[in-house]
Order: sequence, then C-alpha cells, then structure tokens
Amino acid sequence: MTIEINYLPWRKDVRKAKKNKFVAILATTTLIALSTSYFFYLKTDSELKYRKDRIDFIQKNSLIFENQIVEIEQMKADKKKILERAGVIKELEKDRNLIIKSLDYLTKTIPDSIHFKSLNIIDERFEIIGIAKDRNDISKFMRAIDKSDLLLNSKINYVESLENISEEFEFLLTASKPLVIENTEEEGNDG
Repeated sequence: MTIEINYLPWRKDVRKAKKNKFVAILATTTLIALSTSYFFYLKTDSELKYRKDRIDFIQKNSLIFENQIVEIEQMKADKKKILERAGVIKELEKDRNLIIKSLDYLTKTIPDSIHFKSLNIIDERFEIIGIAKDRNDISKFMRAIDKSDLLLNSKINYVESLENISEEFEFLLTASKPLVIENTEEEGNDG
C-alpha cells in the first residue's frame, strides 16, 4: 500500500510565496524605476532651471555691457573731439605768441627813419608798407629781419620814391612767419 501525500496545500503555499516574492520584486523594481525617473526628472529640471537662469543672467549682463560699450565709444569720440580742440587751441596759442613776438621784434629792429604806413597779416605772410628817409635804412631793416627766426623768406617787392617828397621812399616788404616757435624758454615764461 502506498501512502498518499497531498502536496496541494504545500504547492499553494509555494505558489503564494513565489507570487508574493514576484509582487515584492515587481513593487521594488517599480519603486526603484519610479524613484530613478523622478530623480532624473528633478535633476534635468534643476539643470534646465540653472541653464535658463544662466541664459537670463548672460542676456541681462550682455545688455549692460553693450550699453557700457556704447558709452565707452561715446567717451572715446568725445575725448577725440576734446583732444582735437585742445590741439587747435595750442596751435592758436602758438600762433598768437608768434605774432606777438614777431611784432615785438619788428618794433625793436625798425630804424628811427622808417615808419609803417600799414602792416597786414594775410594767411601766413606779413605785408608791411612803410616809408623810409633813405634806401640804406630799408637795407638795414631788411638785414635785421633776415637775422630773425620769427620772420622768414623776407623780400622787398618794391621801393619807390614818393612824388611829393624826393627824399622819402615807399616800400613793400613781405615775410612769412614760421610754423613753430623754436625758442621754447620764452614760451614757458609768458604764461
């Protein structure tokens, strides 16, 4: 005789244990998958927010920098204009000093027997119309001007005897002024 063993309850228990184990593994796997995907979502979302914030920051600062660049370019243009004006002012001051020194030199070197009828400064040239009692005085005056660094390329255009008075001569003397004053020591003392 054989003993009959009923394995059915035991099989049910094994199946139930396997099913519970499967459900537990499935739940654990699902929980891990969900938590991994949630973590991935949080990470990508924070990364996107960080990049969006960086882009906003860069755009905001690039506008600020562009405005600053425009201001710097404007300042450079203003500086260039100011330097040009300062250069013009310096040239005018040099020219003014040159004319004053030239006129001062003329008053110191003119002989007593010569007087000026007119003195004109046209562009870069002096035109002096004068009256002299003697031709030698005109020559002396001309030599004195030739020795000067303040009046260059001097020449007498004409010397004519005055009709009414035979002893006096009218002359036209032209000379150009130099572009630069060479004696800088006197410039510093002027002002």
